[in-house]
Amino acid sequence: MVVISPGVQVIANYDEPIFYNDNYYWRNQGGVWYRSTSHTRGWVRYSAPRAIVSIERPSAYIRYRGSAQVNTRSDNRQDAKERREDAKEDRKDAKEDRKERAEDRREDRKDAAEDRRDDKKKHDKKHDKHD
Repeated sequence: MVVISPGVQVIANYDEPIFYNDNYYWRNQGGVWYRSTSHTRGWVRYSAPRAIVSIERPSAYIRYRGSAQVNTRSDNRQDAKERREDAKEDRKDAKEDRKERAEDRREDRKDAAEDRRDDKKKHDKKHDKHD
């Protein structure tokens, strides 16, 4: 295995590009990513993580013999930048979720108040008939 980027390895000098990341082997076939716990079988179509999707040309790693170059300053800066962007996106999504939940609660309260008014009108109307 040869490290090609932080957290991603490729099987060296192999007839097809098989990558390894977070306890799974990954292969790209026709632009679709597949994963398996074995590099020879059990491939299942799966949404690949960012580290795998970011491999620009998977076919460039057929019979790859490159040297392991990991944790260069530019890699570390790029990883840190991606982590910051991911965190920012996560915060944005969480804020939007909170806004939607608050709006749902407002709508629920409004509906409940409307139901109470309708019930009161029905109750008053029923008692008016008996008087």
